[in-house]
Amino acid sequence: MKKLVSLGMITLATLSLAACGNNSSANKDSSSSKARSESIAKANKAKKESWAKKVSLAKAKSESKAKATSESQAKAASESSAKAASEAAASSSVAAESESAAAASSQAAASSSQAAAQSSQQNTSQAANGQSISTDENTLTGFVNKYGMSPAAYKMVHDGMTPQQALAATPDNMETSGEIQTEHSPQ
Repeated sequence: MKKLVSLGMITLATLSLAACGNNSSANKDSSSSKARSESIAKANKAKKESWAKKVSLAKAKSESKAKATSESQAKAASESSAKAASEAAASSSVAAESESAAAASSQAAASSSQAAAQSSQQNTSQAANGQSISTDENTLTGFVNKYGMSPAAYKMVHDGMTPQQALAATPDNMETSGEIQTEHSPQ
C-alpha cells in the first residue's frame, strides 16, 4: 500500500512539473507571437505611410499639371480674345459715331475676353472632372462655349449693331457682369 501511495505521489509530482513546464513554454510562445504581431503591425504602418506619401505626391503632380494646363489655356484664350477685341475695336471705331460708342465697344470686348477666359477655366475644370461642356445657347455659359463670345458681342460682330443697341437687345441674364455695368452706367 505504501508503494502504491508513493507511486501515486511521484505520478502527481511528475504531472504537476510537466504542467508547469508547458505553461512557461506557452508564455514564451505568447511573448514571441506578440513580438511578431508588433513587428507586422509596424511593417503595415510603414507601408500605409509610404502609400499615403505616394498618393499625395501623385495628387500634387496631377494638380500642378492641371493648373499648368489651365493657365496655358487661359493665356491662349486671353491672347485670342485680345486679338478679337482689337479687331472688334478697329471695326467698331470705323463704324462708331462718337468716342462713347468706342469706349462701350472696348468695354464689351474686354468683358467678352473676360468671359472667354472664365469659360476656358471652367472647361478645364469640367474636363478634369470628366463632365461634358455645355453648348446650350439659352445660357450664357453655353453660348460662350459654342460661339466664343457673349451674345452682345456676337450681335455687334455679326449683326452690325452698335454696342448700346446690342446691350439693349440682350437680356441681362445673357450678359456678362461688365456688359451689365456698361449698359446701366450713366453716360
